[in-house]
Amino acid sequence: MKKLILLLSIFLFSLFLSCGSDDGNTASFDEQLSIDIEIIDEYLADKGINAEVHDSGIRYVIEQQGNNQTPAFRDEI
Repeated sequence: MKKLILLLSIFLFSLFLSCGSDDGNTASFDEQLSIDIEIIDEYLADKGINAEVHDSGIRYVIEQQGNNQTPAFRDEI
């Protein structure tokens, strides 16, 4: 019975610790996205990387153009 009380006490203690206060530095999704995009663009510019931007917002670099072959199952690309 003492072990059960000890385990329950540890569980409740850890539960209350995980519910800490907010530090107030939260940004909305759109604000954080614009911050992240700015950081990524600055990194690419600093490294001299000319990345293309997909409609979805992903930045990518084609290092070697393909030859229109389609990969088969278990091919490594």
